[in-house]
Amino acid sequence: MLLWTRPIAGPDDDEKGGKLRRQAQTRVQNALISLVVLSVIFLISMVHLRHASNTAASLASLLRAGPRPLPANSIYRLSALDIFNDVVPFNQFIGKVTLIVNTACQ
Repeated sequence: MLLWTRPIAGPDDDEKGGKLRRQAQTRVQNALISLVVLSVIFLISMVHLRHASNTAASLASLLRAGPRPLPANSIYRLSALDIFNDVVPFNQFIGKVTLIVNTACQ
């Protein structure tokens, strides 16, 4: 514990006085522990907010830059036939999570 003090018992202390003193010490210890926990939570939230603002700023700068030209060997320059023999250009999937599966069908 942060503050652990031994209760000082005098010869005049009765059972009720000692109990009240221990309760007061417990309240002080609990208040200090709560203060430390709240401080840690505050620091974690501040770090999280700073990280989120940096991420938002970098994302905004990427969006302002506009679309980047595709490299010559990019998969988005390709197209394929779907099951109905329609051409599907892969550039429609830019910015999306995509799973390409090669299936054999006749």
